[in-house]
Amino acid sequence: MALKDPIHEGQLDVLRWIGDGCPDGRWDGHTYKTVANALASRRLVTVSKKGGGWRAELLPAGSFYLEHGDYPDGHWGRKHRGSRGGVTKTPDLSSSVGPDPRSQPAPRTPKPTPTATKRSPSGLTPTRQLLADLASAGGVLERSSRDDKVKYSTLAAAINRHGMAPDGQHVAAYSGARYGEWIILLVSVSEWQTEAPSEVMARERIGRWHPVVAEILSAGRLDGIGKEHRRRAAVLLHCLATEAAARGIQVELVKQVEGRDY
Repeated sequence: MALKDPIHEGQLDVLRWIGDGCPDGRWDGHTYKTVANALASRRLVTVSKKGGGWRAELLPAGSFYLEHGDYPDGHWGRKHRGSRGGVTKTPDLSSSVGPDPRSQPAPRTPKPTPTATKRSPSGLTPTRQLLADLASAGGVLERSSRDDKVKYSTLAAAINRHGMAPDGQHVAAYSGARYGEWIILLVSVSEWQTEAPSEVMARERIGRWHPVVAEILSAGRLDGIGKEHRRRAAVLLHCLATEAAARGIQVELVKQVEGRDY
């Protein structure tokens, strides 16, 4: 799904909820925050965590979408840098005396275009080309920077910084086993990233523990930790396991050796 595509029904439900003022008791879990981030990338809402509390508000374009079912005209038009909506003055060409050439600044040499903005043969910028390649490959790519000299970590960071990935997802880029090899993944944003770790730690109740952490708790594997710190250890393991799973890393329970406590 491209940013300019119509939002799907699940996103529309969250958009209506934000338009209603975000009333409590509407959602289970925190998936709605990920959806809200996707709506923010489409410039329909704003999302903030000022004062430690999560907050979302409808933008004028979001109100327009709720009323008309589409983006307002010119929503995706690029704004020129430095434009403030003022009146542009037309230079006075009535004088026949031209400016003194000596008073004119010397022409500047154009700076090289950054890697992230150079266009590929398809006409797409490298960031959008990478997203297109990820979509075609099912969300997993293996590339070698030895051949194309592309900085995949830089492209991934740019995509994530500008919210370009579809539906609130993000791009993860990992170096491979050999020099110059890269593994690039399109993954869902996990709870660890949609909420500050301090907020997760302070939560009174975890709705659904990661299966491995649930097994650790049921087996009493954390009983050797003082009771006052046991829950904190469990929440830390839950956050780490959830983030690992979101990055495509398999999480398994290490079998305990009989007769040993470690």
